[in-house]
Amino acid sequence: MVAMTSGIRLGINVDHVATLRNARGGGRPDPLRAALLAIEAGADGITAHLREDRRHIRDEDIVRLIAEIDKPLNLEMAATQEMLGIALKTKPHATCIVPEKREEQTTEGGLDVVLHHRHLSEVIEKLQHKKIRISLFVDADLKQIAMAKKIGAVGLGAGSLAAFAQPKQAWTYFEIDPVVEKLARDVRYFTFLRDSATDVHVVLGDARLS
Repeated sequence: MVAMTSGIRLGINVDHVATLRNARGGGRPDPLRAALLAIEAGADGITAHLREDRRHIRDEDIVRLIAEIDKPLNLEMAATQEMLGIALKTKPHATCIVPEKREEQTTEGGLDVVLHHRHLSEVIEKLQHKKIRISLFVDADLKQIAMAKKIGAVGLGAGSLAAFAQPKQAWTYFEIDPVVEKLARDVRYFTFLRDSATDVHVVLGDARLS
């Protein structure tokens, strides 16, 4: 069972450890070793992006990370059938669905949730069936955020997205950790929920069961 700390959590991305390994050839530096060192130093989780072209993280890296780290793995992935199949097979703690362009150096811009909401809904449903948590990489655009919310916003965090809410909109967050909600509502730290233009409803519990 994966143990996680309360409050703000630190996740470390090991993609470019793999970039250096692939450029050098051989097996070093090892992204698994980097992940273990990050966890030893206090990281709460590890992120790895398995791209279609395998430019840094490779399939076997994901398998090793899931098998050998004792903190949550967040798998960044495109919403393709290939990546969906890998996620369903390996069952990471969480996935972040991101857009991909082969010519980009790193992820540029967010998902077009408005255009692709039907396909994304199908991918999300299959991931949820395996009890894998899902987030979407989106731009700070009201139409995209609204559509992402319809698909299902899981995870309150600091409540920062509530700053984009418009009057009379209905906003609901699903948050599994009551400590996170308490922190998000504590105006000594964050005021996004208090200052939102609409009432924000927070449902405590597992969104997959709500």
